[in-house]
Amino acid sequence: MHRATPKIDSRLLLAALLSLVALCMPLTRVSASSWHCGSQCNGQPPTWVVPSNGVQCSASAVQVSAGYPTGTYESVGPKLTDGGPISTYDGDLPVRLMYSTTCRTIWAVVTNNGSNGRISCFIYMHRSISPTWNSPDYGCPAPGSSLTTKMVDDYSSTGGIAANVEVFDNLSRPVCEGSYGYGLPCATASNESVPFYYTKAY
Repeated sequence: MHRATPKIDSRLLLAALLSLVALCMPLTRVSASSWHCGSQCNGQPPTWVVPSNGVQCSASAVQVSAGYPTGTYESVGPKLTDGGPISTYDGDLPVRLMYSTTCRTIWAVVTNNGSNGRISCFIYMHRSISPTWNSPDYGCPAPGSSLTTKMVDDYSSTGGIAANVEVFDNLSRPVCEGSYGYGLPCATASNESVPFYYTKAY
């Protein structure tokens, strides 16, 4: 008596083969909870593609801070209201701090909207915990343009602060050198170089 050969479901066979292939393939998916770019990202642009896994840090960028360099000096105005230094800011140099949730890096985007009397401008990125890293001076963007700094590793095993951006510029401002008294106009004033700072860690 002839025994019939059992039929094999081709769909089940294909599914089994695909499962086997998947098990044999190396795991290349990046887990945001376990992976970080590390020191290899220091000094790289946010659009750089990580060779080991093809990740582009800018694809997971979020803005975590924004502000302006601030300075404190006795400004020239109708009158001194408190007889002491007045805090002001350089509203023509906005700074945005960006963070990659995948790479765990930070970088800054600085825009130069022009400023009356800007003398100099310096932009740095720092990593303050081991392994430490300091960027070169990125200078300042040209008037009417923006500058994106390179990245710095912001990962900390303890979840603490690891890196920061520093923006400094010096502006020529009329500084009050003497006053007739509280609530009165400046007695004398001259143009001086006033430092402004924006420092932010994340």
